[in-house]
Amino acid sequence: MKRTRESLEETLENLPDGWESYTNALKDLDADQRAVAIAHLCQQLGVTENQVKKSRLSLQSLPSFSSAKWAEVAPQLGFPPNVKDLRLERFAPPMCLLPPSMHKTMFKEGWRMMDVYQERTEQDREAARVKLLEPWLVPVIGLFEGRVIDLPDAAMVASKYSSGGAVEHEVIVVGNAMFFVIELKLNVERKDDLAQLFLELLSAAEANKRNNYTGLRVYGLLTDLISFYPYSYDPVQNAFFKDDKLSANITRELFCSDMIHVANKIFSILIKKPARPSLTAWEHGLALAKEAQEMFSKGVSTGSIEALEGTATSAVKILTQSVRCLPRSSDYTGPSVEPATLEDLADDALQTWYKRHLATLGDSKLE
Repeated sequence: MKRTRESLEETLENLPDGWESYTNALKDLDADQRAVAIAHLCQQLGVTENQVKKSRLSLQSLPSFSSAKWAEVAPQLGFPPNVKDLRLERFAPPMCLLPPSMHKTMFKEGWRMMDVYQERTEQDREAARVKLLEPWLVPVIGLFEGRVIDLPDAAMVASKYSSGGAVEHEVIVVGNAMFFVIELKLNVERKDDLAQLFLELLSAAEANKRNNYTGLRVYGLLTDLISFYPYSYDPVQNAFFKDDKLSANITRELFCSDMIHVANKIFSILIKKPARPSLTAWEHGLALAKEAQEMFSKGVSTGSIEALEGTATSAVKILTQSVRCLPRSSDYTGPSVEPATLEDLADDALQTWYKRHLATLGDSKLE
């Protein structure tokens, strides 16, 4: 049973006399020592991490993401009490279509993922559900070659509306700008789940403000892998916007097919990644990114799937040139000169492995 802040404060008031002395003793320790001491006490007394987390969240004056309720959040944001009465303006980035060959690869990877993690309808944990998104999310983010990265289950900062919390996918771009968050649920209940997503977008905007990305629009996706609700928040207008809802069938073949639309939508959002055109390299990268986006958008009106493949593949090459003008957002331990493709590197790795394998067989025959 969930305990309220008031019930926890009452519990504190009824603790035995003298318990504050333990708190005073802990104050004499540094932060790391306090953490170790508290962890040791919890272990000795059989207090679980989940119990501590729930108590901490309940004692906070502001709601965390996971405890957000529409009835409490809506008045603060100037929204109606009933989420069905919510009316937001539509904002959609220009639609960009990925190469059909890339969609075929993602289709097959998604199929294999369900062989491993079972059908979507068989999953009763969010952690397993998150895995089903990866065959589409990873290749799309991978197009940006480390200039756009995903921080799964990462903590987000507090804002004046919430105490922060963790989110399933937090997409970061060059300069630590927070750009896109994905909130995945077992079953979307738009009321409280939407309150949670809105608080996450406000937290992302607050984090960007601290990193001097004050006016950056942030995007969010609320989904249970059946319904996909894209939203965005523009801090300049201090306003939320909706995009068109997408849906995916629960049967395997149709699910993998419907995810083509979802992958294109995610990519259309990510290609609008922010940049600071203060240096020549950034300016060149931004110009190439715009050229790539325009070419991806042209794919919408191509007359055949073969023509779309050619246009989108050419756009991917320009996008690669664009992202390589920018520094990575993550550590990189690969070759000093980034390879044009991974084919040659993969071939070299296989050749090296096979030579070692043959040498091992030769050594075993000598024994």
